[in-house]
Amino acid sequence: MSITFSISRGDLTKAVTIGLKFAGKDDTLPMLHGIDLQILRSRFVIASTDRFRGGVVRLPAVDDLTGGDQYLGHLSRGSATRILKVFGGGRAPERSMRVQVTADRTTLTVGDGETSITVTFTGEKFPNLAEILLVEMERPIEVENWMANSAYLAAFKDAAWSPNQAVSIRLSTPSRPAVVRIGEHFIGILMPVRSGTDRDPVSDWKEFLTPTPEPEPEKPERAPRKKAPAKAATKTLAKRAPTKRTAAKKTPAKRASKAAK
Repeated sequence: MSITFSISRGDLTKAVTIGLKFAGKDDTLPMLHGIDLQILRSRFVIASTDRFRGGVVRLPAVDDLTGGDQYLGHLSRGSATRILKVFGGGRAPERSMRVQVTADRTTLTVGDGETSITVTFTGEKFPNLAEILLVEMERPIEVENWMANSAYLAAFKDAAWSPNQAVSIRLSTPSRPAVVRIGEHFIGILMPVRSGTDRDPVSDWKEFLTPTPEPEPEKPERAPRKKAPAKAATKTLAKRAPTKRTAAKKTPAKRASKAAK
């Protein structure tokens, strides 16, 4: 059963670009080596995963939809890249132009009236990413620490539709994937990595950043007191017995005899 709808050129190429960012690059896993397309609730939806992360992009309701909601198919990375080469880039007026998308059981055709490209679906069965997301969104939250590959985590910035768009991350347990939401257009998952230790991952930083308490200033040692010189023993003079003064006896002067005169 064929389906047709119209969409802006800019929205189509932006959604495909985001989808390829999360698609696998290992061509020995063809079911992951590309993007999955469907119409869901009248919105164009692209899903992709590389086993370690995954994303789902939804665009506003498409115009001129015929055929209703249905699964379209899986495009290889090479086919999706060909669409970008034909319709990617351009100035704002060109990006706002509408393109017609037609899909049947085996092919997808995109055209703007002057240029068109037809690519073939791979027929590969893509993992049910929606089911994984639903399970993780319902899982109780009981996590304190969660670890991720920094390169995979950084890739989610490319899922933002506009610069500096806020990101919401939902974590449940250390062994389950994180659910990442960006704006109204994107939801994805990011698989955790094992730490290999039960130690609190920030404990060493707490220890490193905690100010070292300043040592209490040492009290100056008191100089030993100088011993006062020992006082010389004062000699106690023995009291003299009072001496009795004896009055000298005056020798009576002899009177000269009258004869001497």
